[in-house]
Amino acid sequence: MKKLSAILLLALLLALTGCGKETQWWEELERDEEALQEAVGLRYQVEVNQREDLTMALDSITPSGAQMTLSNRSEYAMDYGEEYAVLRQVGGYWIQVPPAVENAGFNAIGYTLPPGEEITLSVDWSGWLGELPAGTYRFFKSVDIIDGPGMLHHDFVLAVDFTIE
Repeated sequence: MKKLSAILLLALLLALTGCGKETQWWEELERDEEALQEAVGLRYQVEVNQREDLTMALDSITPSGAQMTLSNRSEYAMDYGEEYAVLRQVGGYWIQVPPAVENAGFNAIGYTLPPGEEITLSVDWSGWLGELPAGTYRFFKSVDIIDGPGMLHHDFVLAVDFTIE
């Protein structure tokens, strides 16, 4: 009888410790292989960091943002905007972190970084994605190069992996 009471008490304690815990979106994906495979379509399936003369770095990373440095060591101007994406590694795949607010977006504005220059900008994703919990992430940023002679427009995607502890 004492053994049965102890087992029932243990089961009750285990059940209660799970109560009130909010499940995160990626935890559900980790448990449900079918849902994970559906979400994989949201990952960025593009080639990244194709050019050594266009680079991006993240520093001072916190759950709410980071300092992003774009460097243009090419011979052409680099255009960029405010948009970016943050992905989380889930089950071996990169899945885009969903916005924490509805109707989130970026200002459609363009900036130009001249050849041979770099710029450091503050990125605050907390208003868009919320604070990122511990995990492994990838930061994506699209940039454009317009070469002088033919005025050809080339899109490139820069990516940096980072960890929130």
